[in-house]
Amino acid sequence: MRLPNFLEDSELNELRRRMGAQTLGDLKLAVSTNRLTVAELETLITGGIDIKSLDEVIVLPDGTLAYKDRRVLLYIRDISVYHRATHDAENLPKFHVANCKKLIDMRAQKRYSRYVVAARDDGNFQVNFIGEGNTRTVDQRLKVCQFCLGQLAYRKFSRDMPKPQRVAIVEEFTVQRFFEMWPRDLLSADGLDGEATAPLNDYTGDFGIHAHAAKDAASWKCRGCGENLGAHGLRKYLHAHHINGVKFDNRPENLVALCISCHAQQPGHAHMEGMPDLAEFRSRLRSAP
Repeated sequence: MRLPNFLEDSELNELRRRMGAQTLGDLKLAVSTNRLTVAELETLITGGIDIKSLDEVIVLPDGTLAYKDRRVLLYIRDISVYHRATHDAENLPKFHVANCKKLIDMRAQKRYSRYVVAARDDGNFQVNFIGEGNTRTVDQRLKVCQFCLGQLAYRKFSRDMPKPQRVAIVEEFTVQRFFEMWPRDLLSADGLDGEATAPLNDYTGDFGIHAHAAKDAASWKCRGCGENLGAHGLRKYLHAHHINGVKFDNRPENLVALCISCHAQQPGHAHMEGMPDLAEFRSRLRSAP
C-alpha cells in the first residue's frame, strides 16, 4: 500500500498556512549508544552479554551495577573443571549485584576475568564448564556475593554477623526479589537516560515527613542497636537511613531508623565520623548509668 502525499492535501496546506508552518522541518533518526537494542535486551534477560572490561559496567548512585540502560548482575561464565570439581554453588564463583570490595580490588589490580552481565531473574546463570577437551554449557544456580550484600546493607547484612545469620540471609536472597527492590529498567524506575538527565541523588523536599514516619514506626528506637531515643533531647540522634543508598527513594521499606552511631557504620557513611553530634552521642552513652 502506497501512502498518499499529504503535501498535496488542500485542507492540510490551508491549515499549515494559517498556522504559519510553511517551512517543513527535518526528521532525523538517532540511536542512543546508552540504550540496549532489542537483540541485546533479549540476550541480557535470557543468557548474558560478554564484556571486555569492568569499565563497561556503570556504578549507579545506590551502588548497584548497570549496563547501558539496565540494572544488571555480574558473574564469571567460564569455569575450569580442573579447579571446580563439582557443580555445588558453594564452590563456584559468586555473582555480584553491587560495586563491592571484590570488584573495587579487581579494578585497582587490573585483574579482569571474563565477566558477563545478565538480567535473568530465575536464579539461573548460563555457565561454561571447560576441561577434558570439551565444554559443557549448563544453567547453573550461583550464590550471591556476601560483600555485595554488605555494600547494599541488604536486610542489614554485615560480614561481622555470626555465620549462621549470614548464611540464612544468603539462602533467602533471590534475584527476583533483588529486582523488585532495585528494578532492572532504569528508564522507568529511576529516570536514568544517560549522565546528562540522570536524577540527582539528593534528599527530596518532603524527606522530613517520611523520616519522621520511619522513626514513629520504630517507636523511636534504633533498629540497629535497640537504643531508645524517644526522650526529649535525644530524638536528634535518631536518623532515617536509605537502605539502598538512593536519597530520593522514600518508600517505607527503604527507610530504617538508626541511631547516629549505627548510621555512621553503614557503607558510604564514614564521613559522619567527624560530626559533633556523633561524638556527643557516644559520650552520652559512655556516661549513662
